[in-house]
Amino acid sequence: SRGGVNKGDIALFLAQSGVGKSKLLKWIGVHAARLGYKVLHLQAEGTKKECLDLYDATWTGCQLHSVEYGDIDSNTHGKIQKAINNITNQGGEIFVEAFEKFDTASLQDVRSITESVEKEHGKIDLILMDYFELFNPGNGVRYKPSEERQRREAIGDGLKNLAVEFDTR
Repeated sequence: SRGGVNKGDIALFLAQSGVGKSKLLKWIGVHAARLGYKVLHLQAEGTKKECLDLYDATWTGCQLHSVEYGDIDSNTHGKIQKAINNITNQGGEIFVEAFEKFDTASLQDVRSITESVEKEHGKIDLILMDYFELFNPGNGVRYKPSEERQRREAIGDGLKNLAVEFDTR
């Protein structure tokens, strides 16, 4: 990608289940926040708390279990505080929204949430969506299983349109 994704463009990561796509998105989100970007993460699988806990484990370098149960020693706590200060000083933030029921996430929802978050917090630099298969184009078309490619293309086209509309990645 020669340094990243340009504003108005999209990137899609496809791979088999369990290879680390969601973890990669969290690392991208944390790295972007450390660079001072405002990141909107839309989670279509799991709860908001689960996603936030995974972000905490990612940016702190702690095991998820340690984050969930507050099992963090004073040395690690100091490193966490330093990381918080670094991200805060750069102006980066990560906002998480989750669709906790399956088959409820549409591109119109993505648009509405992005608009709402930007109204409250300012320009969003990066939108991360996890995961692609659970979003629907929101165009009113009912796709048959044999039309899965068309459904995916409609989602991709819609995401590109959103990236251009919001001048984001």
